[in-house]
Amino acid sequence: LSYDVSLFLITVTKDSYLSDVETVTCFNKEARVSYEYEHSKSIAALCLLLVYYKCEDDIHDNNSFKAKCVKFLYGRKFKKAKRDFPLMDEILRNYHEKMSKLENTDSKLETMEDMFSAMMVELAVKCFNLTDVNRIKALSYLAKWLYFIDALDDLDDDIEENTFNYLKE
Repeated sequence: LSYDVSLFLITVTKDSYLSDVETVTCFNKEARVSYEYEHSKSIAALCLLLVYYKCEDDIHDNNSFKAKCVKFLYGRKFKKAKRDFPLMDEILRNYHEKMSKLENTDSKLETMEDMFSAMMVELAVKCFNLTDVNRIKALSYLAKWLYFIDALDDLDDDIEENTFNYLKE
């Protein structure tokens, strides 16, 4: 899981979700163990769909060969996630379109952080049935921080590759 999905998972799910976990061993017992619980499939779909829309963005912005390869290699998994979680896909698609339009304007970093935060909150409320006001508020702030940290993390590469980053200016 990506760090943004991991923080989403921690924020959205109940505090004691690990007490309800059923351990499932994958391929090699020594290599890895995964945990399945109530939201396992939807969290996996969220991760896949976020990667899908990131690839779409990278292809649109700079015709990324790497993104094209990822879309090809994970094509069936992306389609399955879209099919099995249509509301999640619809929310992500709508926000991806809005954020793409904002990237092409003189929008500020704070505007993009707010949009990413709104997307994560809408996902939590509509797809994960989050109703706890405190968790929603925490997720909102965490999502803004994640968007900023991601921009900061990408800054050196974006300077080197001369690609857009809000922090370059």
